[in-house]
Amino acid sequence: AYKLYVTEGLDAASFTAANGIRGGRQSGARATADNVSFSGRADLVSVPGLLVGAAFFTGESGKDLSVDGQSFGARTTAWDLHADLRLGGLALRGMYARVRIEDVDLLNRFLGLTGSKSVGEEQEGYYLSAGYELLSRLSPGTSMALTPFVRYERTDTQEEVPAGYARDGANDREAWTLGIDYKPIPNIALKVDWQGYSNAAGTGVPQWNVALSYLF
Repeated sequence: AYKLYVTEGLDAASFTAANGIRGGRQSGARATADNVSFSGRADLVSVPGLLVGAAFFTGESGKDLSVDGQSFGARTTAWDLHADLRLGGLALRGMYARVRIEDVDLLNRFLGLTGSKSVGEEQEGYYLSAGYELLSRLSPGTSMALTPFVRYERTDTQEEVPAGYARDGANDREAWTLGIDYKPIPNIALKVDWQGYSNAAGTGVPQWNVALSYLF
């Protein structure tokens, strides 16, 4: 399966050291297309229960940005490798993603960022998760689902920074998540999980999460 997209670009003025490119996403009707981006994905879907593929995104993110009379584009390029396997009640999923941003030194100067506050010019992350759905195994034909799961993830939003700036160990993070996902019907999910966080700065704090979602 192949898909290609042309969309508005990201907004580099909202990139941060801690959250990477997340804040650069534009919002619905308020999005502007001064810069366009190109993205796409290719997936192997011919094997029942298995999806394996790769995706990419690239585009200028420096909308009307300049510093000391020098304009810059802050081109942002991301790519990932992903896989999803469903075998009976077993669900395995994994992804590796990497981001590169150009002109980060100019972007830091535009944003007034110094020291360890630099936006990462190289960012990366990956996760692996496994879950097993129990109720359909115990009671065939039921519409309910109960899935204990475990996930490991690692992210570093400052994997590399420009010369003259420093990395903040708090942005080199890893987390273990243990939880249960309950679906009384396929469109509603109640999830409870515990996350244990750690980082290179030793400031990670574990937390509990409870979420209720509805798919429509």
